[in-house]
Amino acid sequence: MKISIMLFMASILSISARAEYPYETLDDSYRNKGPVIEVFPSSPVRAQDGIGLCYGFSATSLLENYRCKELNLSCSESNNLLSSLDVTSYYEKKALKEGGNTYRLLNNVENSNRKIASEDCIKFSAIVHQMADYKNNVTKDEKRGWIFLIQKWNEFKGIGSNGQSTTRNDCVSCLADSIKSTLVNIETPKDQLKDAFLNAKTLEEFLYKSLLPAQCLEESKILNIPAFKTRTYPGYNGKPDADSLSRKIISVLEANIPLEMSICTGRDFNGACLKDTGHSIALFGLKEVCSYKTNECRQMVKVKNSYGNTWQRQNNDGWVDLSSLVENSLLYEKNNNISWLEKPGFVLPEKAQIKKPAPPIIGKPNGGGGIPSEYKNYKGIWKCPGSKFSDQYETGCVPMK
Repeated sequence: MKISIMLFMASILSISARAEYPYETLDDSYRNKGPVIEVFPSSPVRAQDGIGLCYGFSATSLLENYRCKELNLSCSESNNLLSSLDVTSYYEKKALKEGGNTYRLLNNVENSNRKIASEDCIKFSAIVHQMADYKNNVTKDEKRGWIFLIQKWNEFKGIGSNGQSTTRNDCVSCLADSIKSTLVNIETPKDQLKDAFLNAKTLEEFLYKSLLPAQCLEESKILNIPAFKTRTYPGYNGKPDADSLSRKIISVLEANIPLEMSICTGRDFNGACLKDTGHSIALFGLKEVCSYKTNECRQMVKVKNSYGNTWQRQNNDGWVDLSSLVENSLLYEKNNNISWLEKPGFVLPEKAQIKKPAPPIIGKPNGGGGIPSEYKNYKGIWKCPGSKFSDQYETGCVPMK
């Protein structure tokens, strides 16, 4: 019994140690103060399905925003969406690798011909959840399609290695048939799948050849990205702190530019970032909120997370505290914490300041514009004429309750 209890407690502690820290939402005592910035156009939220391509999804969101804005396109129309798999393949030339750096990926796209396949043609959904079993039923299991492809590659590499009579060349047709019959939404031709087995030198190259049909990469079907410059902060020689990183994020968002941010999503008991808990997110909004209970004000940013729409709904539509993200970004990364795209020749204004809550004005009771005597000890948010809210008293305001 004691052993069972100890094992149970150990499992609980293990789960707690890997809890996700950075997405701090606030209670409903906080109200918007001043304008709310949301960066448009924004393409639909996608889900990475547990596959380690978050850096590619963030890059895709930024590239879609830039392309739609520069070419005056609608980012809500599916024919204008970029293939997240093709975008990711620019990290390592013609390869799909789990885990990567968004800045390097965007920089590679910048210095290429900037031609990306469409999501309509290369559907990430082809490997998400759905697989047909031997009874032709469809089951759902996160990352299952991706794992299946890796298993087929390992199976191919292992054939003939243990003295088996069947050669790898003899088996490629049956392996390709297995992929086509199991991953029923993959549109890659069988001949291309066979070529992927025979000519790919690495697993990452095999995944690229298997998931990106050649017909989708034809010039007539490709989408062009206007010229851009990739920016990052603080750079490889920078020494960021929370204040400077926050100011830069605010400056970028105030310029109506979305950005990517690298963060740590899990800590150990000593507060260090756990291995393999790095994550890439996109930021598409900014606002200041103040609590009428405590008079505390916070900067909030709108996260576009490749965890999908369920995460967005469960986390205040993505609006989370900026300081908690900054803390966990600095815990994970010491340079290239954020990345964004700029039009060539654009100069980012350096005007952002981290706003701190101002103390309430204590004026003369009932005169000279001062706080009425019955409210002189109130230190919260004021509700003022014209549906206005303020952290300082103005004539006609009353406590927000």
